[in-house]
Amino acid sequence: MLKYVYYNSRERSCKRGKDADYKVPSGNDFVWLLMEKPGEKEIAKICKDFKLQKKYFEFYKNEKRSARYSVDPLVFVFMDYYLENEIIKNSHILFILKENALIIVLPTVTEFHNELFDRLAETIEMGRVKNLGYLMYQFMLDDVNENYDVLDKVDHMITELDKKVIKGNSNTSMLDVVKLKRRIHMMARRFWGSAKIIFVIKKGLGPVKVDTENLHLLDDVYDTYMHQVDILASYKDMLTDILTIHTTKASNDLNLIIKRLTALTVILMVPNLIASMYGMNFDEIPLLHNGFGFLMSFLMMMASIVLLYAFFHQKKWI
Repeated sequence: MLKYVYYNSRERSCKRGKDADYKVPSGNDFVWLLMEKPGEKEIAKICKDFKLQKKYFEFYKNEKRSARYSVDPLVFVFMDYYLENEIIKNSHILFILKENALIIVLPTVTEFHNELFDRLAETIEMGRVKNLGYLMYQFMLDDVNENYDVLDKVDHMITELDKKVIKGNSNTSMLDVVKLKRRIHMMARRFWGSAKIIFVIKKGLGPVKVDTENLHLLDDVYDTYMHQVDILASYKDMLTDILTIHTTKASNDLNLIIKRLTALTVILMVPNLIASMYGMNFDEIPLLHNGFGFLMSFLMMMASIVLLYAFFHQKKWI
């Protein structure tokens, strides 16, 4: 699916549309194209109209982190995170920036990016977007701010894990904590990679001139990414603490089991000793020929069990 916004600088007007009926801009005009799950024909037309290499559209889906492919035109891929039905999802976003065209490619159709496109398209129609560079930076700014919703969701997940571990929920394993920690680590690496690309754009390594106003906006995007990286670092520390608590509780539970087994062993050892002594083949054994011998030996066994149980119970081993 393809959506576009064409800005006519002479008439200061905009045209929004779908599919491939866009106009290739010239002069000070510019066009913004959003391609979601593009087909072969759409990719071929885009490559022909804007003189692009088809390989960019093939490589970006397999990237594990944000990466830059080219400076002229500026081609790079972002690893983007967003919430959909309270579920954290991530997607590759391919950015292609030419002097009068911004092309954004997504491998799937997402509600979030469609809403973002419509919102920025209205901003262009109201005349608030002065140039293509400002449009790209505004898209990045709105997109990176969405990460805070994702981080809030991650914070909620950590809080729930913490509660389960403290309560001793048997359904919560160390594997759950480790998986979330790895996910956060990967998210931090991708945010850092995106921040590096923003830094490259700030240096003016691209077809669009970075003026003072755009530079300040880029600083805002860059600082936001770095702030989010710091938040993720604090989340990793929180998960490390949860792992420590989980390990400590598991160790304490194991110690308690060992104490109980030890207490039971000692409790049963004395009756077993008495029974073993009366099982020896000697003619002279105390109480052997007494009519109450069995009863007395049995009472001694029960008494030892009760006394030893009371002793270990007082020590909180049982």
